[in-house]
Amino acid sequence: MMNSRVVEIKKNIWKNYLFMILRIDFTHGFWMIFLFNKGIELVYLGLLETIFHLTSFFMEIPTGMVADVFGRKLSRILGRILFALSNVIILLGAQFHVIALGFVLTAISYNLESGAGEALVYDSLKEIGDEQSYLKVVGRIESIYRITGLISFLVGGAIALISYDWLYYLTIGFSVVSIIPALFFIEPQYKKDEYHELKPFDEFKQLIKDSIVLIRTNRRLAFFILSMEFILSIGTVLFYYLQNFWKLQGMNELWIGIAFAASSVMGILGGLLAHYFEKKMGQKQFLYIFPWITVLSVWMIALTSWHIMAFVIVTFVDSVIFVGMNDFINREIESHIRATVLSVSSMLFSFYMIILFPIFGYISENFNFHWAFIFLATISSIVLISNSNLIKKL
Repeated sequence: MMNSRVVEIKKNIWKNYLFMILRIDFTHGFWMIFLFNKGIELVYLGLLETIFHLTSFFMEIPTGMVADVFGRKLSRILGRILFALSNVIILLGAQFHVIALGFVLTAISYNLESGAGEALVYDSLKEIGDEQSYLKVVGRIESIYRITGLISFLVGGAIALISYDWLYYLTIGFSVVSIIPALFFIEPQYKKDEYHELKPFDEFKQLIKDSIVLIRTNRRLAFFILSMEFILSIGTVLFYYLQNFWKLQGMNELWIGIAFAASSVMGILGGLLAHYFEKKMGQKQFLYIFPWITVLSVWMIALTSWHIMAFVIVTFVDSVIFVGMNDFINREIESHIRATVLSVSSMLFSFYMIILFPIFGYISENFNFHWAFIFLATISSIVLISNSNLIKKL
């Protein structure tokens, strides 16, 4: 018979599923259009995204250490509180600097939740000796994320035709409610014995030292992080700028929501099939093939009229890569520094976005979207050609 501790830790998994369902964000597919309608130009929308990722870049490691020192449960609760507050500020803000403050708080809220969530799930499974289930569990989590995205795109697209404000009201409400399952998470055991005796400041220092040593000495882990975050940044740039591209092409908010919903369906499928692809293809083929599918899809967006289909493919591949690479990365990390190292990974994503997002915005504003898509496809091709040589050495 399982002891009560094991039973309670196992419940973390379904509590996390519920938590992810309640994290639904109705503004996600429409905030750029909302702010554009407020009078914010494309260049300044790019600047807002840059502010978001600059904040993420500098706050990822500190917030990851918060999760490793004070607990993943507390980190996720704080993240939800800040997310609700940030949406209130963006909704009510009329001036650029006020809206920018909202984006800063949104970034910190994501930082607090990013590594903490994955660490809580992986270490819960590790404590009960079921780490091999992580790939399937994270696949389900990714599918839940895509399902809630599908719902938010469809419902959000319909609501946006009436009032953008209601997208924010609903998002704020669900964010507050999502705190409830987070209150019932049981913190898994993850700290080394010697860490328990350290004061918080000393523990912060030791976390930084251990994380740097791991990344410097584990070339495979470093490559996984570099590769995954670059591919995910491509999909994210497309996700946000395609909103305005499609709007300029004459699509209304409802049809944009339907297009994003279709991509979410494929994202759900990608998350569920990731473990199958990893098992059948092996690690090296996985790393070779899927990133190139993304790059070819970006070229399709740039050079053909099949941009919706291409984005659907990008979303499918993003889910596969996120789930598969997430599993690869977690296998290489010790529990006591898991949230911190995962935050380093997210920090690299922010670094890519700080570079790509404003450049894409500048090109699309001063030339056109066609040349911006060509720029993104060209940069992606160059990076992946370089990565192909590194994969051979893994």
